[in-house]
Amino acid sequence: MHKLYFFDDFENLNKHNLNHYINSMPSDRIKKYHQYSSIKNKLNCLASYLLLWFSLKQNALIKNPPIFIYGANQKPYISENQNIFFNISHTNDCVICAISDNEVGVDVEKIRPINLNISKRICTPSEQKLFEKSSNKLNFILKIWTKKESYVKMNSGNIFTDCSTIDTTTLSNIHCFKHKNFIISVSSKKHNIIKPIEISTSDILNLL
Repeated sequence: MHKLYFFDDFENLNKHNLNHYINSMPSDRIKKYHQYSSIKNKLNCLASYLLLWFSLKQNALIKNPPIFIYGANQKPYISENQNIFFNISHTNDCVICAISDNEVGVDVEKIRPINLNISKRICTPSEQKLFEKSSNKLNFILKIWTKKESYVKMNSGNIFTDCSTIDTTTLSNIHCFKHKNFIISVSSKKHNIIKPIEISTSDILNLL
């Protein structure tokens, strides 16, 4: 099993009374939610949890709201079913969630203007050569970055890992693609090319 869920329906999510869903989160997640000052960050926090809950419930993997236990480098696992692996990523206007029967890591970035000089900081020499030859340098950098992030997250890596030490030209089992206005990378122990399943606010609230 290997599935990827995609949510960008924040406008409709914000129209609902969400107190019940907020209070259904684990206490550490509720605390994190209330620490955010902006509505956008609060919604990102809540949507990430709801999308995971939806993904697990739709596939009959849990019965109750997910509670986390933590492994190496504080990587979360589901206490009710530790044979299920998941990973979540969010950026402006989008949340993605992967569930799998093996370790998985995901990362998403919105396609937007960035300083392309970042390539000198995050690319290995072989990646930098490919970057210089690329006809779309912005998308190339976003693909490199999301690949590295998803690979680190799959391997329970520390979020402060120096990404310039990871050479994506030598890695397998990373699926990177453009969806809408986003670049998404999925790393897994098994090679799987998957299409994101788009989920709306009504899909989530009707199931939960």
